[in-house]
Amino acid sequence: MDATVQEVVAGWRATARIKAEPADYAKARKATSGDFGRAHVPV
Repeated sequence: MDATVQEVVAGWRATARIKAEPADYAKARKATSGDFGRAHVPV
């Protein structure tokens, strides 16, 4: 499996996980505000 396919599958799984729980999905869809700090980007 190439990297692009792996990224698509990982994204699909994450979406499926959050949508499987209605309460978690509703929480994830709420607007956020503020600064969450620097993002860690693995190298």
